[in-house]
This record gives sequence, structure tokens and C-alpha cells, in this order.
Amino acid sequence: MENQIKYRIIKSLSQYNEYCNIHESLMLKDENKHIDEIELLELLIEDFDQRQEKEKNEKLNPVELLRSLLSESIIS
Repeated sequence: MENQIKYRIIKSLSQYNEYCNIHESLMLKDENKHIDEIELLELLIEDFDQRQEKEKNEKLNPVELLRSLLSESIIS
């Protein structure tokens, strides 16, 4: 009997959006009942966000990176 993995590391924007929608629907249903699944989705979503931010920063030249960091600190 082969077990299927329900969730995987997010590798695309469409998968990211799908997981965000699932997360939202579970939160609206019964957060306590689905807490483990919700927490797993949050980890996967956060990981994708961090990887995207890292890729974005790697593509910026130093001046663009500084501007990006400054704008983020002003917003926060």
C-alpha cells in the first residue's frame, strides 16, 4: 500500500495560490480541527515566500537591493 503525500514543496506560483486557498478554507472551517495541516501549509507558504525574496534580491544590483531594503523598512 503506497501512501500519497498530500502536500509538497511549492515550486510554482499556481501551486502557491492553491495552497493559500486551501489554507484559507481550513482556517474558515475549523482551525482547531485542522491545526496540523494549517501549520504545514504555513511552513510551505513561508518557505516559498523566502525563496522568492532571495531570488529577487540576487537579481538586483547593489543600488536596487539597497532601495528595496529601504522601501521595505519604510513600509514595516
